[in-house]
Parts: sequence; C-alpha cells; structure tokens
Amino acid sequence: VLSLENLAGDNAGFELGTTDGFQYYPTNGDGASIEATQEAAHSGEWSVKVTTDYRVPNYSMKGLMFRVDNLEPGAKYTVSFWVKSADEKTRSVRIHLMGRNSGGGWLYDSISDWVEIAGDGEWTQISFATDEIQEGTAYAEILMGNANTEDSAGEYYIDDVVVCEKTASVPAESVTLNQTEAIIKVGEGLALTAAIAPENVCNDLVVWTSSNENVAKVDNNGNVTAMAAGTADITVTALSGEKTATCKVTVRPTDAQLADMAKALIEETLEKLSVSNNTTEADVTRAIE
Repeated sequence: VLSLENLAGDNAGFELGTTDGFQYYPTNGDGASIEATQEAAHSGEWSVKVTTDYRVPNYSMKGLMFRVDNLEPGAKYTVSFWVKSADEKTRSVRIHLMGRNSGGGWLYDSISDWVEIAGDGEWTQISFATDEIQEGTAYAEILMGNANTEDSAGEYYIDDVVVCEKTASVPAESVTLNQTEAIIKVGEGLALTAAIAPENVCNDLVVWTSSNENVAKVDNNGNVTAMAAGTADITVTALSGEKTATCKVTVRPTDAQLADMAKALIEETLEKLSVSNNTTEADVTRAIE
C-alpha cells in the first residue's frame, strides 16, 4: 500500500503561522535561525525565513531541518521545497537526508547536488529523489539549506515542503472547481472548492488568486468576498502539475446601492434639464425609465 500523504507534516506550508515540526540546523543554533513570516509566501500567506552566517567551517551547510518517521526500507522518496532569496544574493542550496537508527545514531546520508538559485526574488523549486531507505532506519532528518560559505550565507525563504514515496509522486492531471460562474452582491461571500485528479496526488497544495481584488478577494481556502461591482476571475492552481481552473465571479451592487445610484441619476437629470417649476421628480423618473 503506497503512502500518499505528504510526510512533511501538517505544517508543510507553514500556514499555522509557526515553525512547528521544523528546526534550524546546526541544532545548536551556531549561525542559523528560523522564523515564520508573512513577508513572502509561495502559496498561502506564510513561509519560513532562514537566516544563516558563515562562522563555523566544519558544517557543509546550514538551514531548515525536520524529522520524518515510518519510512519504508527499500523505498525511495521525493523531497522538494520552494526557495526564494530575501537579500538579492545568488546562493547554492541542496537537500540532505540523514538516516538514523532507533537510538538516534547516524546510519547513512542521501544528498542532492548543489543547485544555484538567483537573487532575483523569484521562487525556485528544489526537488530530489533519495537513495533507497536502508534497513534499520527508524527515522530520517532532512535538511534543506545553503552551502556554509560566505557567498551563500544570508537570508532566504522556504515554503511548501513535500516528502512522498517516489512511486506515489504522481503529478496533478487536472483541477476543477465546484462552480465556473457565480453572481453575488457586494458584501456577500462565495465558497469555492477545488478537486484535484487523480486522487493519489501526493502534493495537493493549491494557490488561489483573483484577477481583480478591488472587485473580489479570495483567501487561501477558496473563500471569496465581494468588494465592489464588476467582474473578477478567481483562479486555483495545483502546485503539482501546475494545472488551473477558473470561476468567473460577477459582483452586483446591493439593493441599497442601486437605490442610491437611481437617486443620484434623478438628481443629475433634474439639474441638467433645468426643468420648470411644474416638472416633478416623478416625471423625470418616468422619463428615465
């Protein structure tokens, strides 16, 4: 039976607003710190900001680390995360899996190549297929971070961590919404839900966006709020496979706003016509209608 869940845990997208389930590396805090932040996010509203400096040369890398239990001996896993520079520096990053026994002793390493990420402020996905998990592995510690060099040290963001059994790492083939068109009034809400196919997609993270937030806003759970009259396309993107679906939302004025608009039109018409004293507002209303 394949394990189709994201083994990085419930806080893999950091939407708890904390670093729960993750810690800095080196674990003694020697030149590394992490904090949950809303300064930048690949999806949702939160990510983790990693800050490192180069001071102890006996570490090959520094960054963010987490533990994964119940890995299947003989299986391979795909580990991925998204990273973005916070200080406009180009740096080298990689993924390092450390297999450990039940007593916490080191068993083996599975390490990706270094990947250079630009300091242009764009998000980059780092992905790595591990070696086979060895017999006797009680758990693994997975480190994601920068080379311990002066050039690579500094500040960067990490988001949307995924760990899946490699044979279960199926990309999304499609994403659909429960509605493709909707009409709501200013101040009303709309709940959109996304369905990803096939069902055994490991990474089921999605990103919600609005083409016009002045008309309609959407949160990271697909809840839409009507802000002003007009139209907006609400789009959901499945991070696995980059598939999208869109709902066209038309926002209409409230009854009170329509009444105010009609009153303003009547007053404007009266002023422009310079009507005689015996012309009533009712006459103008009938003429407009």
